Amino acid sequence: MKILKLRNKYTDFIFKKSSKTQYDILDGSKNFMIKKRIAIRKIASILTAAAIIFKTAFLPVLSYAAADFKTDTSVNLKPFSIIHGVYAGTFRNNLSVYNTYADINLMTDEAGTIHIKNEDEFLLFASLCSSDEFSEGRQFALEADLDFTQISFKSVPVFAGNFEGNSHTIKGIFMQISGESNGVFRYNEVSGIIKNLNIGGDLSLDSAPDTKKSGGICGINKGRIENCTFSGSISSLEDVGGICGINETGAVIEACINYSAVNGNKRIGGICGYNNGNIISSLNKGNINTSDRDMAEDDKNFNPENIKEAADIEKIQDGGGIAGYSGGNIISCINEGNVGYRHKGYNVGGIAGRHSGIITECINKGTITGRKDTGGITGQFEPYLNIVYNRDTFDNVEDELDEISRLERSLSENIESTADNSAQHMDNARDIINNIKKSGRSNKTELKNDRDSFRQDLNQKLDLVDSLADTIDSDIENSPMRDSFYPIRDDINDLKSNIDKLKSGEWDNENNNIISRIINLKKLIENINQTADNLSDDTNRLLNEGVDNTLNNVDTLKENIRKLYEEFKGISDLSSAYINKLNDTLDNADKDISADVDRLSSELDSLSKDVKSKKENIRSDKRNIENSIDNIQDSIKNEKENTRSEPDSKKDNNLLLFSDASDDLSSYEGNGMIKCCENTGNIISDYQGGGIAGNIGIDIAADPEYDIDTQGSKSFNITRNAYAVLSLCKNLGNIKVKNDYAGGIVGKAGIGLIKDSQNYGDVASADGSYAGGIAGSSQGSVSASWSMGEVDAKSYIGGIAGLGNTLKDNYAMAFIKNTDSEFTGSIAGYIKEDADMSGNIYVNSGIGAVDRITRKKQARGIDYYSFISGENVPENFKHLKVVFETDDILLKTLELDYGNSVDISAYPEVPEKDGYYYMWEYADLSNITQNKRVKAYYLPWKTTIASSDDERPLLLAEGNFLPEARLVINNGINNDSISEKNKTKIATPEGFKLKAAYSLNIENAPTNANYIYHLYVKGADAGYRIGIINTDSKKYTVSLLESSTDGNYILFNAGANAQIAVLKKDYVKPAALIFAFVLIAAGTAAYIIIKKKA
Repeated sequence: MKILKLRNKYTDFIFKKSSKTQYDILDGSKNFMIKKRIAIRKIASILTAAAIIFKTAFLPVLSYAAADFKTDTSVNLKPFSIIHGVYAGTFRNNLSVYNTYADINLMTDEAGTIHIKNEDEFLLFASLCSSDEFSEGRQFALEADLDFTQISFKSVPVFAGNFEGNSHTIKGIFMQISGESNGVFRYNEVSGIIKNLNIGGDLSLDSAPDTKKSGGICGINKGRIENCTFSGSISSLEDVGGICGINETGAVIEACINYSAVNGNKRIGGICGYNNGNIISSLNKGNINTSDRDMAEDDKNFNPENIKEAADIEKIQDGGGIAGYSGGNIISCINEGNVGYRHKGYNVGGIAGRHSGIITECINKGTITGRKDTGGITGQFEPYLNIVYNRDTFDNVEDELDEISRLERSLSENIESTADNSAQHMDNARDIINNIKKSGRSNKTELKNDRDSFRQDLNQKLDLVDSLADTIDSDIENSPMRDSFYPIRDDINDLKSNIDKLKSGEWDNENNNIISRIINLKKLIENINQTADNLSDDTNRLLNEGVDNTLNNVDTLKENIRKLYEEFKGISDLSSAYINKLNDTLDNADKDISADVDRLSSELDSLSKDVKSKKENIRSDKRNIENSIDNIQDSIKNEKENTRSEPDSKKDNNLLLFSDASDDLSSYEGNGMIKCCENTGNIISDYQGGGIAGNIGIDIAADPEYDIDTQGSKSFNITRNAYAVLSLCKNLGNIKVKNDYAGGIVGKAGIGLIKDSQNYGDVASADGSYAGGIAGSSQGSVSASWSMGEVDAKSYIGGIAGLGNTLKDNYAMAFIKNTDSEFTGSIAGYIKEDADMSGNIYVNSGIGAVDRITRKKQARGIDYYSFISGENVPENFKHLKVVFETDDILLKTLELDYGNSVDISAYPEVPEKDGYYYMWEYADLSNITQNKRVKAYYLPWKTTIASSDDERPLLLAEGNFLPEARLVINNGINNDSISEKNKTKIATPEGFKLKAAYSLNIENAPTNANYIYHLYVKGADAGYRIGIINTDSKKYTVSLLESSTDGNYILFNAGANAQIAVLKKDYVKPAALIFAFVLIAAGTAAYIIIKKKA
């Protein structure tokens, strides 16, 4: 069958070929067939005319616009190639060829903003966004509401500009999505901004098995989506959200609303399927995965024995009111939609199905339902995991080996250095000694030269003195008064003796040192000086005595003596100068030698010290090498012990490898945090359900791609820390878990810190154990938290925790419903052996703190008024509330003081519900000491009751009956049987005969209501009727009722109590009928005969 489509702006005409020459016209805009035949030639004529009109009217305009655009430089547009068969104006076909500049130019204002005013322009815009280059840096504005109900919609492939929706709506979008990244915008890039846009449509899953990353606004958001809404429905296999499928790191979704139903298998969220970015101030009003779509039979026929199987076998997981999975930030968001379906789904939460990032200031108001790990804020709260690679055995061994190598080098260097330094010191000492020798030789040479020069000069003077002395002696010897000159002659002789000594060089004996020589020389000089002085004195004395008159030549003698004296003084001066020079030379030599000796001493000291120091260094290096070897042995030994004690990851939960560091970070503000959140919706789960989180923990084996933050270079010495902090949260909803682990805040906390949180909802584990006002079970820490509500389970029941570990400074006013159960306590049902428990306070109701026992170091029970008089008591504890509700609908709330009562007259009216009646559950509302919830249950009416359990009962009744209603039928009137004789007392309607009479009675049923009865009468369709017997008079009368038959049953209406008559029409007997027929026939024949005769 051939289909021909002709589409204009206002309607789509679809021509279906029904014969060789004719087509049927289907009017798509009105959704019905116009049964009208049009000849194919007329169709051809229409198409030909349209083509001619388009060619003559539109192409010149387009060509002119294109040509005009080429000369217009006021709009800065990037060049594009010619596109075939796209959209031009309001008419579309596959024949035209034109340049798309024409339309874009007309859509662009002087500022460069591209304005989209109709569906065609949007589709053109979408077609040009095949590359991010087109939209990058550009402004786009939607100027009108768009309706694609009758137009095939095409997504925007990639967007990198600024799209201003101006609060307009694009509706009528119907897409059969497949593959990855589906939405009105497939990809919103980092620079992309989409804002103030409303989308309405249906993005449904086709048969493709890999459909994922789908959103009402965009598939993958890397940029910003602001103030946008989506309404309708959307479904995809994975990563699906009402606004976007994936919100990447750094991306922002702010002030967006989802009204649509969202369905999928993995990571399904009202706003976003998979969030690693930021979702801020957004609202979800749509229901998330609330149908039984694709439920397997084992899900519907739920078997609690297999509830603990790993999540990887489950089709549906990670469903949340805001995000399916969030490793980023969710801030100030609200969910009002319901999330999940009974017995279906792992990790189901009011805000996030699974969460490992930050959730703050969020509220859930919807009912959250799931199979496992179900919570008002998040189903599974995964801790932030941090691995620090510390120095391990191999690092230590490597370091020790490096140290040994260093020590070995140090040892070698010390030995070499000792030798080198010793040699250096010895070389230096040798140089100093050589310098001393050189200096000595130099000084010796100088002294020798000085001595030689001195002796030469001295000998010359001595020769002269000796000659003068001989002359004087000769003159005196020849004098007649020579005896008188003996003093002078003695002086001359002494002088000559000293001169001889000087000449002989005895004072300069080689055997004597220089000092001795100088001393000897000085003595001789002093003697000569003394002799010269004596000579001068003796001469002057003798001359004064007149001795000179006896001499022939006194003047000559006197002159010679004067000369001798002067020569003596010259010798003295020469000797003194020589001695001074000797002293200077000796002083200089002493200084040089002293300095050299000091240097030599220093070198010798350094040599001694270095030898001693290096010797100690060598000993130290030896000791350190021995210590390093010992350290290596110890490290290997410790590593063996650590290896034996390390948990086996194949046998133990991987989370056991991580140390819980949450309690050390009371002011923690990083990933792995839920803070200041509130839940008011009810939580329904088969396993592990909580008012805030169903479960705190992670199974890395089930989630191998889980992101773990690592620090340091990889090693075998690993510090594994886990952080999960839940603080300042409040739960007001009821927690209903079919099996184990129900908690007002957390169902099961394998790790983490729960702090400063409050629970006011009732907590119940219907067929299981571990129920607590704060946590069903906590292996982590619970502190400074408050619980006020009813807690119930088969065992392990606690006002704070069913099973606890660290419990500090908590307050409980919980009502333990099953007081006879095993392990029950006002604070905890049971605690671990090494538990840290202190400072807990509870309202004493007769049940001890832990397993019915109170230890003063752990907890303290007090009366209610003392309890509420404490510091920082929440206002909700100071007044009690009685809540009346039905089907999770709040009917009425009464607030009253402790110990007051509620009268039955205070019960509210219950809205009617077709096919149901309501019944209030029993509740003792006298002397109220706890919050109470009273429910009115809608129960289906019993619509059919029978008079017996036989396969074919005599009587059935239709209507709305309570379970205890009973249908009774007896023969007779007022249960008295009627004999054949007494039947005549009953006046039946004319033409009817009484066949039977019955008394009908519906016990426990309203008497003022009418019911449909089914009375078994064999051959009921053979003229039987039912009548009501009036028993007010002695003669009973029967009034016919409207009735019908259904097989052998007669159907009629009557009240709850009635006396009925079974009547049958009284037909004439056959003989009478034959006689009447004969008479009629005879009369007819007679009339004919008479007529003929006449």
